Amino acid sequence: MEDILKSTVLEYDKSTFLIDLREEKAGKEYVKSRENIEGNKGTLELKINIRR
Repeated sequence: MEDILKSTVLEYDKSTFLIDLREEKAGKEYVKSRENIEGNKGTLELKINIRR
């Protein structure tokens, strides 16, 4: 389980980006980005861990 701490939506050209700051139950935080491109069926996903 994870919590979304903050979320932002960005749009550029034919792409929509959903960017979340998330926290796992263990307390680790990371950024998760999803890109949807108009006309494509798939979604690109990226996870960036945050070190503290």
